[in-house]
Amino acid sequence: MGNDPVAVQNGFVAWQKLQADGVTWKVVRRSLTGSTITVVRDALPTGISRILANGSIKLIDEDRTAVSGYTRPWFAVDLTVAE
Repeated sequence: MGNDPVAVQNGFVAWQKLQADGVTWKVVRRSLTGSTITVVRDALPTGISRILANGSIKLIDEDRTAVSGYTRPWFAVDLTVAE
């Protein structure tokens, strides 16, 4: 689900996953070293923006205006690029 359904950052991989009910979408994550898959939050059609150092997930809609005067930022450690 979503335009950006997967992210890898800060030692985690996260993706949007359809739940067993066949209707509900959730954002799940696991460590890159292979830990248990954890349900983090509800998903949105626009997808995942980034994974913060504490393992929380920011969605595209939440980060859309994170850089004043621009849209659709992309984050890579200390580098941010925006449209």
